[in-house]
Amino acid sequence: MANCDNLDFYSLNNWPPKEYNYKYVSLCAIDAVFSINTNYKTVKNIIKKIENKQCIESLTDFNNWLNSQSTEDLKQIFNSQKIAGLTKINVLKDFINVLLEVGFLEKDDFVKFVNNNELDKKLTEIKGIGNVTVSYFFMLSGDENTIKPDRHIKNFVYNADTGKKINEEEARNVLSEILPELQQKHNNYQLSLRSLDYLIWEYQRQKIYIKLGDITKVDVDAIVNPANETLLGGGGCDGAIHIAAGAELLKECRNLNGCRKGEAKITKGYNLPAKYIIHTVGPIYDQEYGKEKEILTNCYNNCFELAKGNKVKTIAFPCISTGCYKFPKDEAAKIAIRIAKHYINSFKKIIFVCFSELDYKIYKDLLK
Repeated sequence: MANCDNLDFYSLNNWPPKEYNYKYVSLCAIDAVFSINTNYKTVKNIIKKIENKQCIESLTDFNNWLNSQSTEDLKQIFNSQKIAGLTKINVLKDFINVLLEVGFLEKDDFVKFVNNNELDKKLTEIKGIGNVTVSYFFMLSGDENTIKPDRHIKNFVYNADTGKKINEEEARNVLSEILPELQQKHNNYQLSLRSLDYLIWEYQRQKIYIKLGDITKVDVDAIVNPANETLLGGGGCDGAIHIAAGAELLKECRNLNGCRKGEAKITKGYNLPAKYIIHTVGPIYDQEYGKEKEILTNCYNNCFELAKGNKVKTIAFPCISTGCYKFPKDEAAKIAIRIAKHYINSFKKIIFVCFSELDYKIYKDLLK
């Protein structure tokens, strides 16, 4: 069974749009034909360029606009993303014509329309379009039988028992099992296979992740503990890490002779999923003689350096100093992300684990 816990369903707040209109269908048609790997922002930028030149309020308008432009003008618009040639542009025109011919937008609920055999047949008859493209377009639906799972989906949906990669049929079976469960769990979002594909692609292409939850349960090489100078445990996240790791952690910490603010020390993870715990002491806001930012920057730098020295490839951070030490959340997050980007090539995965939805939103907004 695929583990979808790390997928960021919050990012679906505005994707896909709640109403299936000409713009969304146009986006998906462009996306499918030009194979932009679900890069929604790229396709949206193309639509924005078009709308700056002409008011388009329907799929018919979009089609008329396509046919009114010279090939060179269309190449210029689409080739800004290095995706277009004459053949692809013609395929897109044919694609839109087919959608109009079968009355694609006559029904409000797109999912009910996807199983239209006439549409499937006409799309596959377009010269220059393949089954993969058609299948990719059909990912808008909740019907897993029309889907040819992409490579990155197959890599994500793996056989947990054997650890081996699985074939398309097996991936399709897993998708058909998990989609209804995810739709029920995340009923605030219009979750389709296309949106699930989008989340998987988004998850796999990044190295910096934001997670809402409990850092003691994150399975990485090392987690960071926002400790106090004694390293003997305390309240909040520090106390939770000591409790979860067990009594052996306190025994090891007693031999470390504490830790200065901005510095970092490493111990075993003991009962945690993480192999290591990197302890760092953050600044107390308004009590460091103006050196709060410098100390917090040192915390992140020293944690990353210590992690590199111990061959850590995946690491999770809490929001250091933003709890009882009262460092402003926005400023702290900016420092954290800036330092993480500096070290991004040294790690496979950097996770910021947020305990509150407010922290989560701050990090997500900064990483957009």
